[in-house]
Amino acid sequence: MNVLVCLFSLILSFTLLGCKQDSISTYKVPKDAPKEFKTAWAQDMGLSWSAPDHWKPGPASGMRLGSYVVERHSHTSEVTIISLPGNSGSLLANINRWRGQVGLGSIESKDLSSITETISIRGKDITFVTLHGTNGSIHAALFKLKNSTVFVKHSGDKHTIDEESVIFEGFVRGLRFD
Repeated sequence: MNVLVCLFSLILSFTLLGCKQDSISTYKVPKDAPKEFKTAWAQDMGLSWSAPDHWKPGPASGMRLGSYVVERHSHTSEVTIISLPGNSGSLLANINRWRGQVGLGSIESKDLSSITETISIRGKDITFVTLHGTNGSIHAALFKLKNSTVFVKHSGDKHTIDEESVIFEGFVRGLRFD
C-alpha cells in the first residue's frame, strides 16, 4: 500500500509542478517551397519541374530546355532536358544512338520491350531506359509533348546513374504539363 501512496504522490507532484505556463503557444514554421524551374523554351511548351536540391543548374539554350550537374561522391554526371521538333527519330533509333554513346552495340526492334518500360504519367506515355556500357551509363526518359519529342537524360558513370536512379525517376514523374 505504501508503494501506491508514494506513486500517487509522485504523479500528483509532477502534475502540479510540471507546467507553470497559463497558455499554450503554437508556432508556424515556414516550409521551403520546391524550386520550380521553367526556361522560356520550356514555358512555350507548357513544361515545368522542380529539381532536387543537390542538382546544380547548368546552361539552357536552344533545344536544351534545362540541364543540371549532379555531384555525388566525387563523381559528376549531367541531367539534360532536350526538346526536338516532330518525332525526332524512332524509339529504336534514339536508343541505338545512346547505346553507341556508352559503347554498346545496336539492337533490333524486337529487343526494345526487354530494355524499356513505358508508364503513363498525367496522361503522357513516358518510356524509360537504362544503359550501362564501357564508356559510361545513361538513364533516360522520352515522351511526346505538343509537336515535339522531349528527352530527359542522365549521363555519367554506372555507380552515379544507379545511385541516382530513384531520384531521376521521381524527377521525371514530377514533371508538370501546363
